[in-house]
Amino acid sequence: MSPTHEAAPGRASAGATNGNHFRGGGTSTRNYIGLPDLLDLLNVDVSDRVAVSYRPPGGRFCSVVCSPEEATALAAEKATGADVWFGVNPVGEHVDSGRGTGDDVTRQTALFADLDVGEGKFASLADAEGFVDVVARWLNADPTAVVYSGHGIQPYWAVDPADGHIATQSDRIRAEALLSRWAAAVRHLASEHYGAHLDSVFDLARILRVPDTENMKGDPVPVTAVAPGGPPLTVSAVVDAIAELGLPFEEPTAGTLDEPVDTSTWTFASDGTCTYVRAMIDGWSGDRPDARHPWLLAQATRLACAHRYGCFTEADYRRAETVLADRMESLCGSGSNARAVGVTEVASAIDWGRQRAAILTDGQLSKQLGGHTHRADTTVELATAVGPAGDGGRLSKPGSGADDPWALLVPGGSFIHDQPEGIPALWGDGEYVLLADGEALIIAGPQGVGKTTLAGLIIAGLLGLRCEVLGLPVARQRRVLYLAMDRPRQAARALRRQLGRAPRELLDDRLVVWKGPPLADMAARPETLAAYAARADADVVIVDSLKDAAIGLSDDEVGAGWNRARQTALQAGVNLIELHHNRKAASEAPDINDLYGSTWISSGAGSVILLAGKPGAAYVKVHHVKAPAEQVGPWTLLHEQDTGEMTVHRAADLLALAGLTDGGLTVSAAAGAIFETDKPDRDQKKQASRRLDRLVDDGLLRVVGSGPPSPNRYVPTAGKSITQPIPATGFGESLPDYSRHSRGEENSQVNDSRGHSRHSRAPHSRGGRTLKSPPRYADDSQEGSEQRLCYVCGGLLEYADDVRDGYHSGRSSCVRGADR
Repeated sequence: MSPTHEAAPGRASAGATNGNHFRGGGTSTRNYIGLPDLLDLLNVDVSDRVAVSYRPPGGRFCSVVCSPEEATALAAEKATGADVWFGVNPVGEHVDSGRGTGDDVTRQTALFADLDVGEGKFASLADAEGFVDVVARWLNADPTAVVYSGHGIQPYWAVDPADGHIATQSDRIRAEALLSRWAAAVRHLASEHYGAHLDSVFDLARILRVPDTENMKGDPVPVTAVAPGGPPLTVSAVVDAIAELGLPFEEPTAGTLDEPVDTSTWTFASDGTCTYVRAMIDGWSGDRPDARHPWLLAQATRLACAHRYGCFTEADYRRAETVLADRMESLCGSGSNARAVGVTEVASAIDWGRQRAAILTDGQLSKQLGGHTHRADTTVELATAVGPAGDGGRLSKPGSGADDPWALLVPGGSFIHDQPEGIPALWGDGEYVLLADGEALIIAGPQGVGKTTLAGLIIAGLLGLRCEVLGLPVARQRRVLYLAMDRPRQAARALRRQLGRAPRELLDDRLVVWKGPPLADMAARPETLAAYAARADADVVIVDSLKDAAIGLSDDEVGAGWNRARQTALQAGVNLIELHHNRKAASEAPDINDLYGSTWISSGAGSVILLAGKPGAAYVKVHHVKAPAEQVGPWTLLHEQDTGEMTVHRAADLLALAGLTDGGLTVSAAAGAIFETDKPDRDQKKQASRRLDRLVDDGLLRVVGSGPPSPNRYVPTAGKSITQPIPATGFGESLPDYSRHSRGEENSQVNDSRGHSRHSRAPHSRGGRTLKSPPRYADDSQEGSEQRLCYVCGGLLEYADDVRDGYHSGRSSCVRGADR
């Protein structure tokens, strides 16, 4: 039965549904159903293939594609003690692992929504039920089925089976467009009637809750379903109803062209295959997809997109076809679900990819290639950009397009005044920054002193598995690419010690690793580094190490080439951490000139730290020889090789020293303590002076003395003296006895990265008792129900008092945010 539209669309008080509203009473709303009934109502045939996904709490997410009967049995098996979902739309027989994608869906069975109860969503379950009635009145049709998901409602309106089949690409585009329009309509109604926001669940491959199972978020809640009895809807009736809402909708061909591009006009490159596509092709041999045929279709589409762009020579295109076929054969021939590759499977996929690429817009084409355009397409004749001779050779006004080679020309006011206050940092806080956003960090040192170990700790911070490294906060990032070009097996062992307890799903999603030498010398081909980042869709790249990325680093031409590669990646929004080596004969006083190679290597970096020590030593010195702002350290680090931990073992505590020095602390004495020397030089004294003045600005120290020729002395502000500073790491160290300073004994307290004790952690001082080791990962807390993320910065909370307060009490930016 097709719905009619007797009511003003979108108005809950208008229209009728033959007296059988979802909330209008009647026995149909009490008709409880299970998965077999729900599949029947969605007109799923016995020959269809249905995806079933499940995950026990804290366990791995798994998916199986099977017959409806097998899906019902599997769901029943997993019904207790696991979250269970099913694919609303059937997928093709070629999907042999995973749950398939929108490209694999063979029929659109229903239009659906996910109505959650909570802040910013629906205020109550009754409101969610009321919204179902709103939609039913708008469509003049009750829902076919309604699933109570445990924390909300998931209503379905079945699509007429005659309209739902997806056999061609145009069918798929039509189905995607209908779902997109449906999403806009129900979001509009939810906002208009209830001020509620709907989650983004409107895709063809959507999985939703299975009735007669449990929702395991928090305490288990039963998932149930009812069948209000709504009939299937024709696509034309739904489209008419949506149109009557008067909302602005995109055309069904959004993202595609009205007419496909003539593939016979596609040409091959005459100036060689570009680096991005070469990396793409060579990367196929290492791909290990969960679903083989969908992977084949996706790569065939990218292959065709690159051909349409003219990104490779004909010889490399033929090579790409061979590589793709060989990898598909290898994937299908291995594993427990091995099978033979279909006789025409690869050829059909390549043909399908060409059809798909022919209808994509330039924007969609670019997305298929990671935002890449072939380098030959971005070159311009300078004569077309330079004004006429009588114009003095000035540049004409640049355009604003993404491919405009002059787009980097910006007004001086924007360049200067649009910069953020302070230094946006990925690793650091305030003026103490080791990795600034948009700049590169070099970590250099001899062999075996912990460069890879330190990189692993930073990776953990970037992934959100820890909030600080060496006492400085690390900002969580979306995805990290680790180029393990130097001894990848050894790097894997080191990372396993540090990240072995992290969930596999998190690491698979947010960490990408390249094993072995690069595809090309990155100094000779500067675009290669950015291409790697684009292929991995990463916003941070760890280069391990520079000697493997470029050959001949002592040559200035190579050093300049690497810097061009670095700056190209930074310009693309990719942050870099580069591991490097020292010269064999390093200077006694650590200096930036100790780096091996051309001066251009360090010149283009924003920050450089040097590690010094013997291979395998437990203690390593760290010197910050190039800084975005204030220099950090120097430090002595404790390198625990069995656990992969590095912690600040010793640093000068200026605040404590000022309180324990008769008459106050002088600049010279502070410099001597910071740099561990009896004769600090002029630069070291200046750095010490800046740190002392910063403590004065923070209200922790004050200056006493009559001025020259007597040196200024710094003493604690009244009430700010710290007699029992707290270790920055808290990894089981005993609190130090500061009375030992007066006896001239060595003190091995752990201080924070700024060189003074963390006074804000005073509540942790419990009479000198040993501090409990904080959890290194978010799931290590003994009380799993406690909040473990800072509500100001979103970082992991490592201390019990911080968990209690809800923010980092030892981080000034979080304290200020909490005060607001």
